[in-house]
Amino acid sequence: MIAETLTSAGTGRPGSVDAGGPSLLDKRAHAVRELLAKTRASTHARDGRIPDLSQISADLARLAANAAWFTFDEFPVDLERVTTFYRLAEDADGAFALYVSASVPGRKQLPHDHTTWAVIAGIRGQEKNVVYRRTPGGTPGEVKLSASRTVTVGPAQVVALAPEDLHSTEIVGAAPALHLHFYGLSQELMFDRVRYDDVAGGHPVPVPVPTRIRHPLVTPETLHGWTQGAGELALVDVRTEAEYATGHLLHASNVPLANLVARIGRLVPGLETPVVVLDANEELAHLAAATLVRLGYGSVSVLRGGTGAWEAAGYPLFEGVHVPGKALAEQAQRVLGIPEVDVAEFHAWRAEGRPLFLLDVRPFDEYRRYSIPGSINCPAADLALRLPALDLAPSLTVVVHCAGRARSLVAAQTLIAAGVPQRVYALRNGTMSWELEGGELKSDQQAFLPLPSHDERPEQAARRLAEQRVRATSVARRAGLDVVDDAALARLREEFHGSVYLFDIRLPGEFEAGHAAGSVNAPGGQLIHTLDAYAPVRGARLVLVDWDGVRAAYIGAWLAALGRHDVSLWRPSSATPLVTGATPALKQPELHPAFSRALTTAAPPSAHDAWRGPHSLTDPQERHEAFIRYLEWEAGLIRQLSDAGETELNEGVLAALARPVAQP
Repeated sequence: MIAETLTSAGTGRPGSVDAGGPSLLDKRAHAVRELLAKTRASTHARDGRIPDLSQISADLARLAANAAWFTFDEFPVDLERVTTFYRLAEDADGAFALYVSASVPGRKQLPHDHTTWAVIAGIRGQEKNVVYRRTPGGTPGEVKLSASRTVTVGPAQVVALAPEDLHSTEIVGAAPALHLHFYGLSQELMFDRVRYDDVAGGHPVPVPVPTRIRHPLVTPETLHGWTQGAGELALVDVRTEAEYATGHLLHASNVPLANLVARIGRLVPGLETPVVVLDANEELAHLAAATLVRLGYGSVSVLRGGTGAWEAAGYPLFEGVHVPGKALAEQAQRVLGIPEVDVAEFHAWRAEGRPLFLLDVRPFDEYRRYSIPGSINCPAADLALRLPALDLAPSLTVVVHCAGRARSLVAAQTLIAAGVPQRVYALRNGTMSWELEGGELKSDQQAFLPLPSHDERPEQAARRLAEQRVRATSVARRAGLDVVDDAALARLREEFHGSVYLFDIRLPGEFEAGHAAGSVNAPGGQLIHTLDAYAPVRGARLVLVDWDGVRAAYIGAWLAALGRHDVSLWRPSSATPLVTGATPALKQPELHPAFSRALTTAAPPSAHDAWRGPHSLTDPQERHEAFIRYLEWEAGLIRQLSDAGETELNEGVLAALARPVAQP
């Protein structure tokens, strides 16, 4: 048996997380990370024997002394539960676990064990611990208990317990209490715990494994303040995509619980990034938060009350998916006056014999599923490189379209910024409007705009590419984008303490033929359109590469205008080594089987969990009504953003995408 009390000078001060950003969370997370790393490195820490509990006790007391890092706002007392445990850290295999307990005054726990070593340190309030010795009772299995030590754990004081120790606890005084509990095993893996229903002893009673361990909470008001700050922050909504689309925070990215382990390492690359987990009502969020903690994320919180509480506090929820990218396009149309043509006028142009060039700017797989007859596919990010290589007549009118509005608006303005001599228009409301006006769509079209060829007329091709690079460089400069070389990128990835995304914005075929190790394929048009699905961490560094010096500049300008990230361009040298194949899957820490089973049980993968867009409907009337609702929704995003006070758009950067000279 080991039981001792240590006192550390200083008790910290009451306080809450800074409204402007989670700075105190960063400090706490760093201290917790150091505590666990030091414990893991200690002798016998993982071989079942007792590590140096005196050293662990001293370290835990120092952590508990920072009372400002632990507030009742984050760790509230629940009167119905008497004591609530909040998980701060836990290894993927469950070997070590650190919790905060929040207890009501007068709370009592009868004698119990933990089946592992334990150290408890006080943050606020007083907890009386009585440690018992066991002797055989008068009947088989019966135990007699007698007190061997009494330790009252107040602020920055500790009690340490060996695996065989039993103790009872009581919160004394009129104040609620916060304590740190550090164990050599996750509470959810303490399968053989027992308690005694009398302090004198008796027969042991099994202690159920806890199923409702929570995580630090953040109120809607505090979270709203964080979203207005400049620091890194990831909001992860773990509902299914279909549920997410019914109403979510503007800044939240959807990572369904069923896919969390497979996707989160790529989406939130920095384990020090503050992550707030969201759902409708905290039902799934704590299981997701537990998973993130076990995967090594050190600053994980849950939105208190979920999106329901957020809305009740007066903050808006946004329907649909990929709202930031769609809102960017609508705001750009308002600021830049992107030319549009409606379907009726497009038909009139065709009827009068006007020379037209119709481009579908969606990914090729979408284009193949359904597209306007006669359209040619060229995903939006490639337009500035591929279209000028065709040497089309300046008298031609180029019309670009997508399924709705956003991607065609971005594509049209990208061509305008690239200085093409043709008139450029976005087909207003895309294939939806085409159908609403009585047109039919065609499936399995194969027409695709090729990459520029340097085999024929190489001098002319080289001259054209040089001109395109000059225009792209001008756009990047006006947008304020930094350009980094190989050495600068290496320093950034090695020395920068925040999150860095390295996106290769080419199409998958080019990427798979050769790319830099560590880069992620994110075709540029989709990166703009679905940025929330690629880079959930606000305030992170985005580094874009294209290998031609043209495409990434336009994508970077759009992303910089959105104002969510710090955007740079990488210009790799010819000596940069390349690897082939698709983006490899990240290897994650292997979770304990019990943890994995809990995830699978709570959120089994289902094909019915995805958001279904209007094109998925088969009944013509329902389909058309859904088109109208969708188009009204997207066009209304500007008003909703304005009403919500969300003004992220950087109009000065957006001006970099305006044509330098008047369009002919």
